[in-house]
Amino acid sequence: MPSGSIEETRFFVWFPCTLKVIGFAFYDSVGVYDDVEVHIWADDGYGMPDTSVNLVTPLVVEPEHFDPYYGVQWTVVDLSDSGIVFPAGSEFHVGVRKLGDHPSMLSDSAASYTPPRSHAFNSELGNWIETNDYLNHIIVTYTEPFTRTAVLHPGKPARGFEEPHIFANTGRISSPVPRIRDISDILAADNILGYNIYRSTTPHTGYSPIATVDTNSYIDSTVSNGTRYYYVATAIYPHGESDYSNEASALPREALGDAAVLVVDDDGSVIVPTYDDLAEYYTEPLDSLGIPYNVYEVTELGGNGPDAETMAEYQAVIWLTGRCYSDTMTLTDDDEAALSEYLDGGGKLFLSAQDYLWDRYYDATSFAPGDFPYDYLGVSAVTQDFWTIYGDTSATVVGMSSSLADGLSFGFRNPFDEWALYPDNILVRDGADYLFQITGGVSDGYPAVEYSFGRSKTVFTTLEFSGLAERGGDNTRLELMRRILFDYFGVYLGEEREVIYNPVAGWNQFSLPLDVDDYSADSVFPGNDYCFWYNPDSAEYEAVDEIEAGKSYFVWFAGDTSFTISGRPLMSFTIHLRVGWNMTGSIWSEGGVPYANASTDPEGLILLDAYQFDASRRVYIPSDVIAPGLGYWSLVTGNCNYTLTGGEGKRKTEKKAEPIANFTLPGYGSVSIVSSEKGVSIPSLPVLPGVEKELYFDSPGGRLMMLATKPASGDQWELVAKGDGSLKYSIAPGYLFECDMYGEKMLLSSYGSIDVKGETVLKLTLASVKPKDFVLLGNFPNPFNPETRLCFLLPEEREVTLSVYNLTGNCVFEKGYEKMSAGTHSIVWDGEKFPSGVYLFRLRAGNEEKFGRMMLVK
Repeated sequence: MPSGSIEETRFFVWFPCTLKVIGFAFYDSVGVYDDVEVHIWADDGYGMPDTSVNLVTPLVVEPEHFDPYYGVQWTVVDLSDSGIVFPAGSEFHVGVRKLGDHPSMLSDSAASYTPPRSHAFNSELGNWIETNDYLNHIIVTYTEPFTRTAVLHPGKPARGFEEPHIFANTGRISSPVPRIRDISDILAADNILGYNIYRSTTPHTGYSPIATVDTNSYIDSTVSNGTRYYYVATAIYPHGESDYSNEASALPREALGDAAVLVVDDDGSVIVPTYDDLAEYYTEPLDSLGIPYNVYEVTELGGNGPDAETMAEYQAVIWLTGRCYSDTMTLTDDDEAALSEYLDGGGKLFLSAQDYLWDRYYDATSFAPGDFPYDYLGVSAVTQDFWTIYGDTSATVVGMSSSLADGLSFGFRNPFDEWALYPDNILVRDGADYLFQITGGVSDGYPAVEYSFGRSKTVFTTLEFSGLAERGGDNTRLELMRRILFDYFGVYLGEEREVIYNPVAGWNQFSLPLDVDDYSADSVFPGNDYCFWYNPDSAEYEAVDEIEAGKSYFVWFAGDTSFTISGRPLMSFTIHLRVGWNMTGSIWSEGGVPYANASTDPEGLILLDAYQFDASRRVYIPSDVIAPGLGYWSLVTGNCNYTLTGGEGKRKTEKKAEPIANFTLPGYGSVSIVSSEKGVSIPSLPVLPGVEKELYFDSPGGRLMMLATKPASGDQWELVAKGDGSLKYSIAPGYLFECDMYGEKMLLSSYGSIDVKGETVLKLTLASVKPKDFVLLGNFPNPFNPETRLCFLLPEEREVTLSVYNLTGNCVFEKGYEKMSAGTHSIVWDGEKFPSGVYLFRLRAGNEEKFGRMMLVK
């Protein structure tokens, strides 16, 4: 407001007192802090200041600057020598007259009283307006025969000037009963004879006296768990009893030894009465879901939460900070250190903290490795206070399709009574996903993120959980909490499960589908000699000491053995894969889950079935089922997040890479050469740890474990067979291979065999041939579901048309294709929309026609 304007607050006096100290808090967005003139005015009898009556000589002071890191800074005016005395029942006004256009007094986001006690006068407009509570505080000393130092203020407490209030502890860990907090560190009280404590089971009414105490704390041991109680206190002086204090509430609960979730209540409501108590927004869904939990109440502003050891006793931690906003009121240095240790050990954290980044990283716009938000929350950049919300909005909070909130939709509201909502707009790092998008009615952005790394998972939201306005159906905070805890974190309330491992001598490919206390390789796979994981970045195996969910490992045992591991079942996981082959793990299930349940983000990057190393036969075998405890190889065509879940298969139907040639050496093994419509080469599976050759051999007996191929370049492969016998081959219709075996060249098509002895190297090239005639090679596979490939040869460039008929002679499909060059070609026909049965097809190339018969079996 302009120079000459006034900002003031009205005070009411309970008992006769002398004014000692006044405190003001200022803020200016451009950092200009002009001098202000401090006034104490009489009341005009109507709740407004009488600016013609100054009770002390106005003082010109220089305001203390707001500190962006520490927050509110107080401008203190000492009036000890003024001698001003107020009788009981009087009212007066404390305010400032601005000598420049800057700064303004800080205020709360709402008024605490009706009518408001704070007002502002605009010197340009010449009018008074009601305002939210200004941050004004005064200190008084009661006059003789009583002497007492007290703090009187109408607005919110703030650092440096705090009002005596009662505080109720609703946590389960500190005590199963409510406790009024000690306030002796806030102010020194003389000639107070004691305190009366009143209790009710109804808010703001019906108080009954339950105790008189002579200290600043009281423990109520006459409560029943599960009943909410409301408390007020009064101070007893020689001249009488004070008015009621603020009201505090407590819901006593017995601490649970088998709790699955720890709720860290760090919203400040137990300390500052005007701070909203939001814990029940989190605990009510837990009660509805039947999840046993304990509450850890942080009982000091800027105090520390639980340590890592305490958090590790639970399957998941929910940490809420409410409207706390500065001076480490959200997370402290010690809190970040404890959470780092907890998450490094595989913890699961739901952090709901709207001003955490503002508090800990004021003015930061980006984060890098080494920063807690980057390393543990998945945040790479942020626009702080991107939104400012005072009430309900028309905006929508939409769950992202790639997140656990897929399909959910909420309204967007301010849950605070006396404060605004200040969510941040987040940019995620690689491997993290946006949880929500805010859109419509306000600027679009992303206030929340989910991040999975190793066994650890976090959900971080700068949009307070209670700010989600429910819209019915599944669009409830209960459903979101269910997805976070059960679906994403894998909180499990049932009995532990067992996985029986039966390793044989040599290499075995295993994974861990359980949540266990000790993840060391020696504990998970007892008796192993070596444990290796394949790093796709370096294309090398690395020895590991600790097992991670979602990954699989080659584990070496000196002899056949058996052991059982028990723990809570792992119901899903998400890991980051690199392009190519990756060692992937399993989840808990009875009998395994379909590999179709595996999905990638971005979508559609999985090729082929999963491959599992059969330790008994020493071969890799394809598998469309992921069995608990076994390990697998997954081939992806790009870097992605890979997720495996239970239930029905969720992955979209993908066109798999098809084998175009198969080679088998009876008694030894077989291998396929694969062509992919995705335009990527199909690399061979990595060799076993310690094996230097491209092929897999059991070195003691020289027996072939798996015949492997190594792509050379383009459509060329190098195939090595070790053993004596007849190498049988089958070539898919429409494909021809030129084979060079030590200088002897031959053309391979259809099927046949090649005699090999010892170690034989065959160089294979996909041949480009020009046939003399139009030849139909048939369709492959046949029978099929739902696709089959029709293969043919063209002697010259021609236009091609495919027509498909049912047995009644009706044409059910017809498509013309652009001119095709001379050589080998194929057309894929998709029968997804057609019923099972026999179909006839006609392939027209120029003026020639060929006919065939095929069977669709669903």
